[in-house]
Amino acid sequence: MAKESGQHKGHRQRMRARVEQYGLESLEPHEALEYVLYITNTRKDTNGLAHVLIDRFGDFAGVLDASEEDLMTVEGVGPSTARMLHLLPQIGRYYTQCAVNGKKCMKTTDQMAEYLMAQFAGTVQERALLAALDAAGMSADVTRIEFADVDEMAFLYQDRISVWLGTLNELEYKLKLAKHVLLNEDGKGCAATDTGKLDFTHISMSSTRKFTFAQGEPELPSGYIVPEPVEETPAEEGVTGETAESTATDGTAPAEGDAAADVAAETPTDAAAAPAGPEAGQTVQPTPAEGTTPATGDADPTQTTQ
Repeated sequence: MAKESGQHKGHRQRMRARVEQYGLESLEPHEALEYVLYITNTRKDTNGLAHVLIDRFGDFAGVLDASEEDLMTVEGVGPSTARMLHLLPQIGRYYTQCAVNGKKCMKTTDQMAEYLMAQFAGTVQERALLAALDAAGMSADVTRIEFADVDEMAFLYQDRISVWLGTLNELEYKLKLAKHVLLNEDGKGCAATDTGKLDFTHISMSSTRKFTFAQGEPELPSGYIVPEPVEETPAEEGVTGETAESTATDGTAPAEGDAAADVAAETPTDAAAAPAGPEAGQTVQPTPAEGTTPATGDADPTQTTQ
């Protein structure tokens, strides 16, 4: 294990004093990472390692977002250091959520901002993933996105293939490769009817590891299960007895065939049996029964009794 060199003698003490007096934000990114690396490197000079990590992963946040496997590909980073760095973002989110838990009454805008930051932790990853999918021309075929765990970001493609991305590291490269496989651009990718899990978790441009595809049901980090498609049964032509009965009770008109049948049943079939009705516009006077005379009020005023 490399010990602190002569030129860096007392350097840690000065760094600790600086942070204690002015806070971590007073440090440059490589200095802040160097300071964090003190946790698992009690005597080793971490200044050079901090520079290497930032050069490799882009910036301070990129180092903390990197997977443990990728971190351990850097010389000088062991399992303990990789695990510690990888856990720091999760620890920060957990602390923030705990700190505002139970604060029902917020009296200042600062308290409101603190509360919202805790509630929306992780949305940066969501926006980054959505933007990257859109830029890759894949967003129209994505039916579900999962980003609750920033180490296991994934999406569902056409409800048939789950695509695991891991962290946001080298996201553009992962999505470019995923699109190549999903669209079967070289004839060696996924067919249009394939289902399963496509895993790019540990893929990077500098890594020799390859992606994997497991055929079967698509799996997502949350355990979400794609619902079975519901087949619509076409309605049969005509009206069933149950339908006819329900329409009758609802007060709607019966079907044309049923109405005709009802009219036919009520109409006498023997025309002679039916009494001849009066012609239109004719007034009918009641005829008294045989052997009787009309009532006084009913007598025809034009007739004279003999």
